[in-house]
Amino acid sequence: MPVSWQTWSDGAGQVPTIGGDQDWGKLILDIGEEGRSGVYDFVNANERTYTVTQNRYEAGEGVAYSQIRGSETSFAQDDASPSWENYSGAINRSWRYVQVREVENI
Repeated sequence: MPVSWQTWSDGAGQVPTIGGDQDWGKLILDIGEEGRSGVYDFVNANERTYTVTQNRYEAGEGVAYSQIRGSETSFAQDDASPSWENYSGAINRSWRYVQVREVENI
């Protein structure tokens, strides 16, 4: 299901910079900037496999890192915790609430 960039946050409650179409264009991050998805509620904390695909449409540039976090208890989009973990391939976790972010050149 497609999700507009307008639902993402820069970590400070604002929509990150988007190039082109504001819903479907490119996420533009300078060094140290980030883009956070909304927090998704999967209803239960059953173990799932999470996979994040960068540059799905082969339009990305630069060096951004994918990170993921989750919890059995709810948290808000811009909360400091739970902690982020670097994402480099499919992972299995027992989380009810899940969020991803892109960070430019950590």
